[in-house]
Amino acid sequence: MIFSNDDTLIQSTQLSNFADQRGKLHRSVSSQLFRVNTLDEAHDLIAANVCPHKISILDNLDQLDVDFRGMRHRDLSILNINYGAHVHVAPTENNEFYFAQTILSGSSCLYHNDEMVPSQAGQTIVVSPQNCYKMDIPAGSKRLVIGIQHEVMKQYLESIIQENISDKLVFDMKISEQKNQQIWVNHVLNLSRMLASQESIFVNSRMFESQFEATMCLMLSLFHHNYSDILRSSKDTATPRRIARAKDYIIENIKQAITVNDVANAACISPRALQYSFREHVGMSPSKYMRKIKLEAVRQALQKADSRSNVTNILSDFGITSYGHFSKFYRETFGCTPKVTLQRHR
Repeated sequence: MIFSNDDTLIQSTQLSNFADQRGKLHRSVSSQLFRVNTLDEAHDLIAANVCPHKISILDNLDQLDVDFRGMRHRDLSILNINYGAHVHVAPTENNEFYFAQTILSGSSCLYHNDEMVPSQAGQTIVVSPQNCYKMDIPAGSKRLVIGIQHEVMKQYLESIIQENISDKLVFDMKISEQKNQQIWVNHVLNLSRMLASQESIFVNSRMFESQFEATMCLMLSLFHHNYSDILRSSKDTATPRRIARAKDYIIENIKQAITVNDVANAACISPRALQYSFREHVGMSPSKYMRKIKLEAVRQALQKADSRSNVTNILSDFGITSYGHFSKFYRETFGCTPKVTLQRHR
């Protein structure tokens, strides 16, 4: 039985950051693409919405509840997937998309070329088009899958390394380091929230294109593939486009505690190239620029705050934990403390 079939955008998203060292992610998306409880219907709908799959139930037959939620737009898809029962999944054909598969809760085990790659909550594996693989997914495990059309990804990679590529881009189906995993999930969280809150404007705007480009950039930077070495060598110089991307990333994450390395990853350049390029083209280091943007954003928030707000809460909203240290820079920049700014505009 099909409960719904909705090809609209994500309506709401809840995804927590990592907890402890590995972390556990939870996410709910109310835009339902389909939900079925029979294998025949699941095979047909997954083939129509993603790519052909062969699904075998290994355990918990009565718990089969194939639930696909999310959005599809142009060459990007964001899918929240839950099979309910313990299943064995074998995609039979995928010639179109790169799929970054993140475990939200539970676990999974991927089999590829006689290798077994287990993954836990908070870990991501990128699967390339035409990769042959199978997955064992325990009952109740949930996955967040980001799909990017292969030709678009190819064109973007060529624009970064500034040369045509002859060999197909192929990602290693392995777990990358913890920090890279967290950067990826944080980006997907921000993207999902923007889509949920501004769906009618955001999806058709330049902002969406910027976020789509950032998604490709991060996937290429954070997960190893056969062009990783070439990509690293191309990071020694920063084009105006990459500097603009770095600035966009800083503004988009103004309330997060991001580092210069995070910004460099988002712009697909090395930290050293980012430092040099900011001093040459922006007139200051990336860290000073980040502080400048945060100072201005905090000042605007203080000026617009209502009578119930206080300085501590406002600074906390921007990820600021050291009030005294921040207040020193604030006074040097604006000639007064954050508290005075708040009092003046009440």
